[in-house]
Amino acid sequence: MKTNRIFAALTAVVICTSGCIAGCSSSSDNEQTSKTSVTESSVTSELSANESSADDEEISDVQSKNESPQTSEQSSAPAKSNITPAVWQATDSRGNSVYMMGTIHVADKDALVLPDYFEAAYAKCDALAVECDVSSANFDLSIYSKYMYTDGTTIKDHVPEEQYNAAVRTLTEAGVYMSAFDYMKPFMWSEYVELAAAGEAGLSSNYGIDVNMIKRAKSDGKELLELESVDFQLELLANLSDDIQAMLFEEIAYDGVMEDYKKLLAETYAEWKNGNDISEASESPTESSVDEETLKLAEEYNKILIDDRNVGMEEKIKSYMEDGKKVMVLAGTAHFYGEKGIISLLENDGYTIRKLTPEDAKDFVVSEQPSEIEEGSVEQSAAIETDPGMPRAA
Repeated sequence: MKTNRIFAALTAVVICTSGCIAGCSSSSDNEQTSKTSVTESSVTSELSANESSADDEEISDVQSKNESPQTSEQSSAPAKSNITPAVWQATDSRGNSVYMMGTIHVADKDALVLPDYFEAAYAKCDALAVECDVSSANFDLSIYSKYMYTDGTTIKDHVPEEQYNAAVRTLTEAGVYMSAFDYMKPFMWSEYVELAAAGEAGLSSNYGIDVNMIKRAKSDGKELLELESVDFQLELLANLSDDIQAMLFEEIAYDGVMEDYKKLLAETYAEWKNGNDISEASESPTESSVDEETLKLAEEYNKILIDDRNVGMEEKIKSYMEDGKKVMVLAGTAHFYGEKGIISLLENDGYTIRKLTPEDAKDFVVSEQPSEIEEGSVEQSAAIETDPGMPRAA
C-alpha cells in the first residue's frame, strides 16, 4: 500500500446512494476545468440526469460488476450456509440475553444464507437492532449538499494537482468519474473508489447483511430497532475535518489504488466469512512509512467513526437487556473487536460474552430461505447503505 491507511474508511460507517452510483457508472461531461461557483441544484441535476438516463443507456452498477441478483425459484430443500461469521450472546446478571453479529455491507451470494447457529439465535428474538433503518430513510439527492463545496471552490482548490489528477484517472478508469465530482469533498471521492473496488472484487451491497436482514425482519413481523439513525450518520460524515478529508483524498490519489483496495476487500471479506477478527486483515505492513501527523489523523478518524460510536451502541445493547428484550443486534464487524470494541466494553461492565458454535443449532431446523434476492426488493432499491464497513464492516 502507498501508506498505512489504518483502513478506517473501510471499517467505518459509509453512507452512499446505490441509484446515484449506478448513474455515475456512465460517466459524463469531463470538459469543465475552470474554477467556478456551483449551486446545489446544478450538481444534483447532473446526478439526476445520469440517473434518468439509465433507461436509455446500458449502465452497470459499479458496486457489482459480477452477476446481479435475479429472481429465481426457491429450492425444495433449505439452503445450507458455507460461511461461519461470528455471532455472540451477551448475558447480564439477571440472565437476560441479546445476540450480536458483526455484519459486512458489501458481500457476494455466500452471505445470503447464514449459518444454523445464527438462525437459531434469530428465531429466539422478537426484535432486530441495526445501526439505522436504511429501508425507510427519506433520501434524495439534496443530501449531497452536505458533501459539496458551495463557496465557489472545487476540489482542485483544496488538494494538490498531482493528487487530483491521479484520483480522476482512477475514477475514470473505473467508469464512474463525472464533472459533478469536482464539487464534492474528498470523503465522497474516497467512497466511490472503495465502491468501485468492491465491484471489481465481486462484492455488492445487494448482498450486504444489514439491508437483507432489515427486509427479512419486517417480513417476519419482528420489531425493528436502531442503534443510531440515518441522520446521525449523515451528520457524522458531513462534519469530518478538512485535515481528515485531505488525508482520505491522499490515500486514494495514487495509481494502483484499485488493486490495493481489491486485495484488501477480498482478504477482509474472507476473514469475516470465517468469523475471524477483521482487524488482523486490515493492518498495513508499511506503518513505519507514515508520518506522525498522518497517524494522528488516522487515529482521530477511527475514534470518531469507530470508538466513540461503540460507546453509544453498547449503551443501547445494555438497555435491551435491562428491558428484557430478546434482540438480535447487527452492527459493522469492526465495532465489536479491539480493546475499545463492543465485546470488550460489555465484558468490562460485567456482562458475560459467549461466541456461538454449531452446537447452538443442534436441535434447530432452518426454515426454507430464498437463494436469490427478489427483483425490486429492499436490497435493490435501498437508497442509503450504511457503514462501510471493511468492506463496509463497521
